[in-house]
Amino acid sequence: MIHCFGDSWVQGIGTEWKPGEGRIPMSDRYDENKDWTPTYEKYSWPGQLKELLGNVELKNYGSAGFSNQDIYKDIMENIWSGNVKKGDFVIVSLSSIIRQPLPFFYTRDDVEGFINYSNSCFIHQVNGIQNETMHWIDSIQNEKLKETSNKVYEDYIKKRFSYNYLYETAMNYICNLQVYFEELEIDYVFLNAFENNLSKDVMFYKDIKLDKWILPNYTLQEYLLDESEDFDTSIGHSVWEDDMIEVERNQDGPHPNRIGYRMIAECIYEQIKDKKVIQNGSTI
Repeated sequence: MIHCFGDSWVQGIGTEWKPGEGRIPMSDRYDENKDWTPTYEKYSWPGQLKELLGNVELKNYGSAGFSNQDIYKDIMENIWSGNVKKGDFVIVSLSSIIRQPLPFFYTRDDVEGFINYSNSCFIHQVNGIQNETMHWIDSIQNEKLKETSNKVYEDYIKKRFSYNYLYETAMNYICNLQVYFEELEIDYVFLNAFENNLSKDVMFYKDIKLDKWILPNYTLQEYLLDESEDFDTSIGHSVWEDDMIEVERNQDGPHPNRIGYRMIAECIYEQIKDKKVIQNGSTI
């Protein structure tokens, strides 16, 4: 069984793309009358990897907006529940270090009490301060909180914000998962989606097992940028869902489209095709 964990780059966001029409409107993407699940299942890189591998059972756990903490939590829950077990193969696609929850930023929720609202893409819906949905951006615009919230965030960003802290946190998730997977005899690989989660400045960088990485210290986004320099436009308009803008390296931008995801699937396939993955008592 192959398990693919990650954020929207694993889920397959971007496969709704139509060549030459720019980015699909959010109103279409999240239209409750439109079910994109079959599209994601078929054209995400896990879906296209499954096609390349042939008769293999593969599950896509990708979820839009997931932070590395969300991804780690998702993996752990599936290990504890027995869904991911000895003999399985896990592919972990890491998200942005910026999505890391900050434990000292809380707000009041009428139902749950004080909750952290800085996680993932700040998607928690909070009701305690204003009637409409509120996230951290709203808190610095809210009349009751504006002055104080601005000072809090300004104080944090100017005096204590540290990329090193974020890298250390991301790399701790990686190191912990290495131990879990190896102790439980679960084969695995890591990869970076649109942001490199590794920093050589972190003192335990040497503990990262780079042989368990696809494109270590390199991102899928950079891979697509480099591979598409001489892109054959006869097979599509571009490799991105938003084919009207210039994509920057190592930054959160548009997702790949189904062509881009195909290129990613082929890259991963070449890296793992010789690995022995248990499937119904046999191997791939």
